Amino acid sequence: MSESQKSPAVVRAQKAQVKFLACLEELTRLKRARWVRSGSEPGFVLCRVQDELIIFEASNGEPEPLDPDGEVGGIVCKFRNSTCLWLTPLEEGQRILALLRKAKVDDKKFVKWRANAYHSGVNFLNNALKKGTG
Repeated sequence: MSESQKSPAVVRAQKAQVKFLACLEELTRLKRARWVRSGSEPGFVLCRVQDELIIFEASNGEPEPLDPDGEVGGIVCKFRNSTCLWLTPLEEGQRILALLRKAKVDDKKFVKWRANAYHSGVNFLNNALKKGTG
C-alpha cells in the first residue's frame, strides 16, 4: 500500500513510530536509555528512560517469545497505553532488533526494574487519589 492510499491516521502513527525509534537510538547513544534483558525470560527486553519503562518482546509468530539473538520475525513494544510492532525484514525492524541485541542479560536487574514499574503504577494511582481529580 502506498503512502497516498493510507489513511492520514495510519501515516501519522507510522511517522510517530519512526520518530520513537530515532529517539530511542539517540537516547541510547547518549547513555540516557538503559537496556536489560532476561536470561530466564529470553524474549523480553526492558528499556528505562528516566522513570519510564518500555517493554519489548521478540517473536517469530509463535506464542512464546524468543531470544533476540535468534530468528526474530517481529518485535512488540509496550509503552504506557500503546503497543507498536516492528517487522524485522524492514529497516526499522533491524534497527530496533540491534538495540535489543545489545542489551545485557541481567536477571537481577530485570526483576528489579519490573518490580519498580509496578510500584510506580501504585504511586501514580495514589497521587491521583490524593489530588481528587480525574
